[in-house]
Amino acid sequence: MSQSDTIDTTDAPELDATITSDRLREVIGSISHLVDEARFHFDPDALRVRFTDPANVGMVHLELSVEAFESYESSGGAIGINIKRIEDFFECVGESADIQIETVRGEKKYRLTSGPFSLEEEYITPGTVRKDPDEPDLDLLAEFEISTSEFSQMVECHQTTGRNVGIRLRYHPDKGLVTTSEGDTSTAEYTIPNGILSRIQERGEAESLFSKDYLNDLVEALPEGQSMKMGLGDEHPMKMKYTISEGKGTVLYFQAPRITS
Repeated sequence: MSQSDTIDTTDAPELDATITSDRLREVIGSISHLVDEARFHFDPDALRVRFTDPANVGMVHLELSVEAFESYESSGGAIGINIKRIEDFFECVGESADIQIETVRGEKKYRLTSGPFSLEEEYITPGTVRKDPDEPDLDLLAEFEISTSEFSQMVECHQTTGRNVGIRLRYHPDKGLVTTSEGDTSTAEYTIPNGILSRIQERGEAESLFSKDYLNDLVEALPEGQSMKMGLGDEHPMKMKYTISEGKGTVLYFQAPRITS
């Protein structure tokens, strides 16, 4: 190979890690509803993934501690990963099986191995993936904790109005979280009272309209039966925070509102 043909792997870490398939599925499930590819930072102390979707509506900041891995060694660095390829790999991997993730020395590839099956894939040059977004500084008027199951039930109930532009989320200090949606011939309201919410901090009413399609996709990614933090403002992005991998990982999710005139 000539000098001009040398493969540039400067950004890629020297990586050798093992994680259970259940935990890696949680990571990919928190990502795949928004993007097809993402930059994975295999830092010495944690795996970090940060991105916005192509429409700049949804944003995720995900962090998975090294404690979530069965073993983890990384020199620090990032590689771009095709999310669909990981999902295809899962089709050949059993529940709770160990998956080894390693970069191939001297090549622009990473390797996944589980039992008798291994897959080598060329990673995406990190610089060609969209820049990692910073966490937005939001003026949240109401913050509280809510069950992921309760939130999912709310979104599911709003499907009864058919094709609608969105679900309006309104926090009222006396009533709790009041959500409404409008279809062509019907309207729906679903209220989650303050007695069901917890750790409420509020400075008044907060109200924003959010895309139903994005909320539907978010519900598919949420872990079941878990408490999550949620924050709302007026015509402001929604902020949600929940844990994965038995508390060894965190997901920050932001969704921009639909602006109404």
